[in-house]
Amino acid sequence: MRILFREFIGDPDQYYKQARQEFFDMRCCSLKRKDVEFHYKHMSGRYHILGGINDQSLKHVYVNSLSTELQEELQRRIDSSGKPFNDITLGEIHMFTLGTLDKLCATQKIFSKMIREGKRYETQCKQPSLHIKCKDKD
Repeated sequence: MRILFREFIGDPDQYYKQARQEFFDMRCCSLKRKDVEFHYKHMSGRYHILGGINDQSLKHVYVNSLSTELQEELQRRIDSSGKPFNDITLGEIHMFTLGTLDKLCATQKIFSKMIREGKRYETQCKQPSLHIKCKDKD
């Protein structure tokens, strides 16, 4: 098998080193779902070439290759799943990532709406009926 690989693809050791280097160099700074899917597709291929099932550190590399906004919330989701990180597959991490991305987008929409309708909230908050047991009457 090694002879066939060398004949058609090249030196297997060099191919492995290149795949490993590419895996560690890949980053996804985008928060667009399409870009995150594209990133997972490419990382997943290299993950399996490198034998990621037997190398748990590669899952950490995948999580760290995502944007910092996703990493923090993703880590909370993984922790709340109740499963040890070593037992979670790369596919499950990707599903958590997509759920995290959806949550961030929903949160952003809520805050955008609040900013757009800020005047309405200001007038509602100044109503005396909303000031229950408040010391200052601003």
